[in-house]
Amino acid sequence: MAQLPKDHAGTPILDPGGSGAQGPQGAQGPQGAPGAQGDPGAQGPQGDPGPQGDPGPQGAQGAQGDPGAQGRQGDPGPQGDPGPQGAQGAQGAQGAQGAQGAQGDPGQWGYGTYAARPAATVVGEGYVNRPGSLLWVADETLTWRPLIAGGVVGQEVPLVAAWTTTLNALVGSDVDGTTVIDSGGASGPFAEISAYLDAKPATFVATLHMRVPYDQHNGDYNRSIGIVLRDSGAGRCTTFTVGFEGGTPRMRVTDWTDSQTFFGNVWSDEVYYFLSGLGFWLQVTDDGVDQSFSMSADGRTYWTFLTRAQAAWIPAGGDQLGIGGWRGPAHPLTGIFDSWEVV
Repeated sequence: MAQLPKDHAGTPILDPGGSGAQGPQGAQGPQGAPGAQGDPGAQGPQGDPGPQGDPGPQGAQGAQGDPGAQGRQGDPGPQGDPGPQGAQGAQGAQGAQGAQGAQGDPGQWGYGTYAARPAATVVGEGYVNRPGSLLWVADETLTWRPLIAGGVVGQEVPLVAAWTTTLNALVGSDVDGTTVIDSGGASGPFAEISAYLDAKPATFVATLHMRVPYDQHNGDYNRSIGIVLRDSGAGRCTTFTVGFEGGTPRMRVTDWTDSQTFFGNVWSDEVYYFLSGLGFWLQVTDDGVDQSFSMSADGRTYWTFLTRAQAAWIPAGGDQLGIGGWRGPAHPLTGIFDSWEVV
């Protein structure tokens, strides 16, 4: 059987017959249940930003903030350049004179015989010989030293008895602080060296002040006095002396095979200065390599006449050193030694 159509409420609609009059409108049916929620649509694109709005009015001024903490003190800057020097102030008034100091020890001078010369007690004090030609001055060790003409301070000559060796009967006398030579050994031309000797240092400066009386000149033979170097083993000698040769005043350095055998002059020259009767200085210097022979008229300025190797004649320059000389026939050595110093 054919199915009748149904209305929305599911009621079968009867086949109408012929068209009847329209019936009254039926009452409204109840509201149907809501349908299920549809899926949300996809998010649309972000819209363009709108135009910037006008700035709002300026806000009121904020309250003043609290003050910040005080910062640390900065490092000092570099020192500035000094300013210009101020004008010199006026000189102050002179102070009162101080009290006078105590009187110092007098540098007094004595006078009398050499034998009566007292011990030195004050540096710089002096003593004058009577008789005699020497003045004496006390050095820093309170030792009397001869004050030679020209103001040069020498060293007192040793007493004759104080020398270690007397070579070939040299005869001298201690006279008022000097040594006076008045005799020698054998006579004859270049006959023999006579001397007072001590041990020679390895190095030294030996300085002699001496005077030669003019009466040493006599005849044609030789007499000469000064400084003597000797080797006590081999016997070789070297002399540095002043004297006469055939009437001519001469200074010379001579070598001897032994004290009685003349070998020859190493250096010789005429020197007339000592004929004036004034004293003069002879000096031998040995530095361990060379020996030098010098002379001075004033004790300050020396002229060196000869320098040669220390061992040129005597092995090691010898082991004895002193004063003396050599003589001619029948004529003694004569001379005065005022100062002898070896340093």
